[in-house]
Amino acid sequence: MALMGIEASLGLDPECEVIGRAPTIDPQELCSLHPDVTIFELDAVPPELLYALSKEIPGLLLIGIDPESNRALLWSGQQAEGLSSQDLTQIIHQARFSISASREKNEQPTKT
Repeated sequence: MALMGIEASLGLDPECEVIGRAPTIDPQELCSLHPDVTIFELDAVPPELLYALSKEIPGLLLIGIDPESNRALLWSGQQAEGLSSQDLTQIIHQARFSISASREKNEQPTKT
């Protein structure tokens, strides 16, 4: 149900071309479409498929939707080689900062 609403909303944006949805995903067919973004329900797609898609389609943005909590999870297929411990520490701090900023935004009271 959540994906139908997202599909309808994105379909109104002239910058977005919505291909459609399917109850099951054929990885080869999806790869042949060369999407920029793939949106899916978190509990409907096995992680192995997500990893395979991120390898097959460089730069693909994978967005998992949890309809029960109304949250979106962004999967990153970026790879890094030759990271120093300092580089890894910086990545962790950036991720923690992003998470903290997101939590603060969600905890702020709304004005009425």
